Amino acid sequence: MHQPSSPQISPHRDPAGPGGIATLIVMIVMFLTGTKTAFEAVGLLLEPLGVGRALADYIGAAVVHILEFLTVWLLMIRRGRLSWNALGFRPLQRQDWLRLIPWSIVTMLSSVLSFWITSLFWTGGSSKASAVESVGLLLSVLMAAIVAPIVEETAYRGVLYRYLRNRLNTGVAVAVSSFVFGVAHAPSWEVVLNAAVTGAVFALAYERTGTLWFSILLHGILNGSFTLLFFLFNG
Repeated sequence: MHQPSSPQISPHRDPAGPGGIATLIVMIVMFLTGTKTAFEAVGLLLEPLGVGRALADYIGAAVVHILEFLTVWLLMIRRGRLSWNALGFRPLQRQDWLRLIPWSIVTMLSSVLSFWITSLFWTGGSSKASAVESVGLLLSVLMAAIVAPIVEETAYRGVLYRYLRNRLNTGVAVAVSSFVFGVAHAPSWEVVLNAAVTGAVFALAYERTGTLWFSILLHGILNGSFTLLFFLFNG
């Protein structure tokens, strides 16, 4: 007798674990805290202590990212009884390191193309650029290439994409998660399209390799490269 087919589940995913409510809460926290206003709000608490405005905002951003990561830990790991391995933190394999160069090239080209398209209709400045310039090269690279990729990949690929992939096919899961990732970068509208496009690349890379460390590396290489180029061309 022919048995009805079950929904396709990627071998890289574990359908057990936290459901939609926990995933929604994580996304709400990411949206509410992932803004310049939230970073500045935390930074304002440090200014009376004599910390400069730019450094205070940077520390505020670091504190916010820590709180975001703790939210994932609390809802997914502690309460949801999901292991870090099931969330996507699996060791990189030898072939993953060989894939890193071509995937990095694809990520860079996708990013450049999306920025070029954005430049056709965006005439404003860049809030990201001003923030990077104010705190200097070392702190900017630390935040852009290490802290932000770990937190964002954990939330948007490890939590959101994982939840969608266990219920939808790959294409829809990639499209929805990357769209949410792009919108989450508002009101920095100049990077929304870029975030959505590169977010799709990160999701596909995660799907292909089954480890968040690969998409974290891609994310970090992209952010770090653009940060270094910004300082190079701006003296």
